[in-house]
Amino acid sequence: MGRILAVDYGLKRVGIAHSDSSRKIAFPIKNVQNERFLDEIAEIFASDSYDLVIFGIPFRKDGTEGDLATEIREVAKQVSERYNISVEFTDETLSSKAAVGIIVDQGLSYKKRKQKRKDKLDALAAAVFLQNYLDKGQNE
Repeated sequence: MGRILAVDYGLKRVGIAHSDSSRKIAFPIKNVQNERFLDEIAEIFASDSYDLVIFGIPFRKDGTEGDLATEIREVAKQVSERYNISVEFTDETLSSKAAVGIIVDQGLSYKKRKQKRKDKLDALAAAVFLQNYLDKGQNE
């Protein structure tokens, strides 16, 4: 059983995280610029074995999918077809807020928190929704 890859897709940056091989714990990998995402994911797939990719879908307060959902589903389709890998979707609502909380809880100075938010926030958000997915036992 391979790892699960998680993608927090955004217009500017894409956060990438993955599970451990036992599919119990999520780890942030990196943030990449949106235009480099497909190149970066090729390198990630070449370096490790993955069975599934989870894409986060933003939802509005009324429960409907956010504006970016259509683009996310199209990118997910490209990834699935190009790498012959299963793709699923999960609710990413509040994952960025939870990621900010993780950064704040580290007790860093304002300057270091600001830099870490820029460097790691999207990958942490992907790890947050992947961990929620793993905790719910949806990966079995």
